[in-house]
Amino acid sequence: MLIGVFTYYYTIIGIIYVIYQFTQLYLDKRFFLFEWKIENGNTLFHTLIKIAEFLVGILSAYKFNALRMNR
Repeated sequence: MLIGVFTYYYTIIGIIYVIYQFTQLYLDKRFFLFEWKIENGNTLFHTLIKIAEFLVGILSAYKFNALRMNR
């Protein structure tokens, strides 16, 4: 979700994130950047869950800013 919030302000982060998720799906791998490991196996369901979390972050940032502007 945090990446989605940052994407609200910096679109390039979202583009990179979506490419990253679909690259993992295409390669059937899961990359854990902060743990420096790669595991086999990725599913469309997992990718869709990650993108849904990402979209919730964008919508949360949008809602927060909309509420802040109405004050």
